Amino acid sequence: MPAADGLHPPVAYAGHWTVLAVLLLLLAAGAVLGVLRATRTPAAPGPVGTESDAPEATVLPAAQRRRAHHDLDEAGRRYASGDLDDRGLALAVSATVREAAATASGVPASALALADLRTSPVPQLAGPVAAVVAACYPPAFAGGAAARGTALDATALLAAARAAVDAWT
Repeated sequence: MPAADGLHPPVAYAGHWTVLAVLLLLLAAGAVLGVLRATRTPAAPGPVGTESDAPEATVLPAAQRRRAHHDLDEAGRRYASGDLDDRGLALAVSATVREAAATASGVPASALALADLRTSPVPQLAGPVAAVVAACYPPAFAGGAAARGTALDATALLAAARAAVDAWT
């Protein structure tokens, strides 16, 4: 019954409405979690990048090895004649070694940074290929010997590149 000023006193609800509200909230939360769980991509079974996940190193086919040596010889000849500067030689050597490594290992070596090559589980990538790429970085990214203040040792770079290609045996 309303009071003299027209207001109604508070009404107490039955306890079953509180229980029903809590159950509905739990049901809604369960539905959301169920949908998330059902559409979730399963996690990988173990740590990625372990030795067991490493592609097996294979032998570089003889034709590919000859082509890589030819490309290195051609880059050396063009550098000696002045057609290539330090940067051009470094880029050509890096591309040739990376291409040979990708062919032999199946790893896309041309897309890997130096840090990725150094930490690769494939021994040839982490060793000789990474060493050649590291030697190519200063002239390739700094604009050559003038920018770094040192001369590129083309003979040593080409010898190291040939050794990296020959590492795939």
